[in-house]
Amino acid sequence: MRLPMRFVTLFIFWIILLAPAMGRGETLDLRKTLRLAVQERPFAQAARYQSEASRYSAKEAQSAFFPRLTLTENLYWTNEPAGSMFISLNQQKLELSNDATTYNDPPSRKDFETRLSFNLKIFDPKIYYGFKRADKGADSAELQADWSRQQAAFEAFRAYLHVQQSQAALAWVEAARLEADEIHRLAKERWQNGVGLKAELLRAKVLLSRAKQRVLTAENDLHVARQTLALAVGKSGAEVAIGPPVEESLFTVSVGSSLDERADLMALQAQMEEVDLARRQDRAAYLPVVGMDASYAFHDGEIPFGAEAEDWTIRGGVTWELFDGFQRSSRLNQSLARQKSLQAQWRETRLQAELQAREAELRLEEARLNLESAKAAHEAARESRRLMHERYSAGMSRLGDLLEVQKELDQARFDKVVAKNRLLLAHGNLLLQKGIFLKVLLPGQGG
Repeated sequence: MRLPMRFVTLFIFWIILLAPAMGRGETLDLRKTLRLAVQERPFAQAARYQSEASRYSAKEAQSAFFPRLTLTENLYWTNEPAGSMFISLNQQKLELSNDATTYNDPPSRKDFETRLSFNLKIFDPKIYYGFKRADKGADSAELQADWSRQQAAFEAFRAYLHVQQSQAALAWVEAARLEADEIHRLAKERWQNGVGLKAELLRAKVLLSRAKQRVLTAENDLHVARQTLALAVGKSGAEVAIGPPVEESLFTVSVGSSLDERADLMALQAQMEEVDLARRQDRAAYLPVVGMDASYAFHDGEIPFGAEAEDWTIRGGVTWELFDGFQRSSRLNQSLARQKSLQAQWRETRLQAELQAREAELRLEEARLNLESAKAAHEAARESRRLMHERYSAGMSRLGDLLEVQKELDQARFDKVVAKNRLLLAHGNLLLQKGIFLKVLLPGQGG
């Protein structure tokens, strides 16, 4: 009995619907997949923590603008003549004597000094430019972290499409197996009725065996694709199934020609600005530094934090290093060379990004035409296979002719699946090269 094509179509439809449930693990839709990739992928996490560390480094540099307030408690115990007299003076216990022995051979004395110290840099270019540099470094790290999020999300998107393609491939190899089984049944029936050759029956068996082998391969490919998707979202040793398939209607945003939103280029721009600040900092090192400090102290000869005597000190000053052995000029030249190097690196990266964006646009148009061609070829192969199947069933053609058109149909199915996947991937790649992948597919998580 001939297997109705309606049953084959229905079987394929259910394979596609039930494929996500065939493997173990959770099921993720595209948005959740991208969100997990951004949050859980280790290299995206590393970039995020690096950005966080850079921001704290900027806060640390900013703290140099504020004064330093320090509390210390020290014990000073000595019988040194000068030190002993110094302790007596600080404790306000000095007694004059006409006997030099009192000063030359004094008894041992001890002093508990409690001191509160205040220190402030009034003018220091190193502090100002140091903070500005750290702030720009933090900006660069944040932009680099955003680019890492874009890349992690795109890799997850690619893995999602791979699972989607593997599911579609499994569906068509199952359909091909059913068709091979039907061809084998017809060849066996014709051989049993004496109108077919045993050689044809053996060729049909080979066709069916290869179809079953392709089914097993497709199932294994699906398992591997799901494991790859699990890795892309930061999961290890698991399989992740996908939810609704990605359709081209998802990419409705008009993509302009600008590369202004590419985070990697903006990160390099921030690095260039940081190096320019470093050059200014090295040039400002020729200026003097103005600062002040003050302290308030208690002294006691018996107990810590005692207050037998007290004193205070205020001091201000200017430090101007007139010659440092050419260190400042060497650092200035080094900063200038680094600035030129980063400028060249930025121009090179920009040129490459422009080329990648233009290629992505061309590949997208190419993928769209390839899909149209694959759909037309698939329709033609289906019709040829239907006609040849009817002719073979009626004894009007050889099995070899049917096997040939069956082979063309299998190839056309595969080409259609691959072409659709490449079109979706080309859409995603164009968004990535423009720097707006997350902005379009997962608003609020990038850019």
